[in-house]
Amino acid sequence: VRAGPMTTAAATSPSAAGNTSRNSMIALALLGGSGIASLLWCLDQKRRRRMENRVCTDPELLALLPGIREEYSMTVGGGVIPESVLHRLPASCDAWENLVEQLPALNKSRRLRAAIDAMPLLDLDTVLPNVKMEELWRANVILSQLCNSYCHGPGTRWDLIGGVVDEDTSSILTLPKQVAKPYFQVCQRLGLPVVLTQAVDMWNWRILDPSLPREPKNMDLISSMTGTQTERFFHMVPHCMLHAAAAVLPKLFAADLLVAKRKFAALGDLFRELTDVLERVNRIFRDISKVEPAIFFDVSRPLLGGFWPTPVLLQGISMVEAKAAAAAGEVGNTTFAEVSATSPTTTTSTKSDLNAADAEEGVLAFSKGPSAGQSTMFFVFDIFLGVSHGEDGREFQEDMIGYLPAPHRALVLDYRAKWHETTPVRQFVEQNKNAHPELAQAFDQCVQKLADVRKFHLATVRRQLVKAEVGTGGSSWKVLLEAMLHGTKETALRCPLSAFAPGR
Repeated sequence: VRAGPMTTAAATSPSAAGNTSRNSMIALALLGGSGIASLLWCLDQKRRRRMENRVCTDPELLALLPGIREEYSMTVGGGVIPESVLHRLPASCDAWENLVEQLPALNKSRRLRAAIDAMPLLDLDTVLPNVKMEELWRANVILSQLCNSYCHGPGTRWDLIGGVVDEDTSSILTLPKQVAKPYFQVCQRLGLPVVLTQAVDMWNWRILDPSLPREPKNMDLISSMTGTQTERFFHMVPHCMLHAAAAVLPKLFAADLLVAKRKFAALGDLFRELTDVLERVNRIFRDISKVEPAIFFDVSRPLLGGFWPTPVLLQGISMVEAKAAAAAGEVGNTTFAEVSATSPTTTTSTKSDLNAADAEEGVLAFSKGPSAGQSTMFFVFDIFLGVSHGEDGREFQEDMIGYLPAPHRALVLDYRAKWHETTPVRQFVEQNKNAHPELAQAFDQCVQKLADVRKFHLATVRRQLVKAEVGTGGSSWKVLLEAMLHGTKETALRCPLSAFAPGR
């Protein structure tokens, strides 16, 4: 039982503290058996009310949140997701907008390549002078979808959704300058790799009914590559999961304050708040059942492929500017190589390799595709709880950090660095679990909920990727997800997770 606040005298005088203790013992003796029972009941109820607090409201921690949000491009209502997004660029960009508006139809009819080849080359500074951040993100959504549709569309089974059958299903890993040049410029300004990343889910959404909760069924894509419900739910499920963590993410970033100042009660509240967030994340995750495995595997998933280990040729980009952008850290984890006579431009031998002498100026770009590992919140959850994933998991996460938007990448790296100067949360709880068993219990329950999310993720991927060994992020998904689940379970302190998780 945790004692209540001490009086000023008791807090400042050892003799006063001793007198208070003796007086308490005398009072208990005078109360008798029934009185002692009543007092203990009252103290237990106070402790239970304390543990029922599911939100951390520590004033010192809350005072830090506005600065954290400003520093790392977070919003009050959305966390790392903006509270509103641009649905259409200015008329000067109609060549892009008109094309992406027809993208599902152009993809299914296999007319997209001809449409892009005929599209004018738009200069970013000309069509978007004094460009705003929301305009850059809208351009990134459009150009990412055009890039992946152009390159990976030929390898997609469009006939499964009423499209045209094509015997030649090889990808075409050459991106014409009409898309490649502005795409490179947009990614450079956003600090993103030149590839479709999971960050697109944060900027390609609309709410169907603002009066209803933000759930996948109440969300839709602004722009779609396939026009299918499978694509919609595949992207809106992680969007809503990330949105569910909006309030807790900046609090977790400030959690070192609670450890440094030994605020046990507030830290317990934060554990319980995160536990509830993870419970909601897991509920939202269940809507992934709306994704049809066959449509996902043969239609949506091919379009999410990256350009690794086989690169894409970006026409219109010089090696000089590519190297400069990479050296400055402006294009995330995209790496570049010079074009050679033997550089592959397709994934099969049905199309000839590109000869540098016949090509327009360009560079080869290597980037991995979108992955759940590119979600900022899971980096923060792992760092906060002290989850370790082993060598493969660590290497994968280090790689995926380079695919986060620049401010969120900085958030993860800065948050990790914080705990080099403060006792890590798990270690702090372990050191104090005897004096504060309720804190250890709250910590373990939080770990359990994170393990639940990862367990469901593994089960889902097993259903969706039965025919694939490697995920769109370039990882061996089965080995990686099993290792991450194991690492999460091993983080618990008091007992194996199964001991306090009935039915699991």
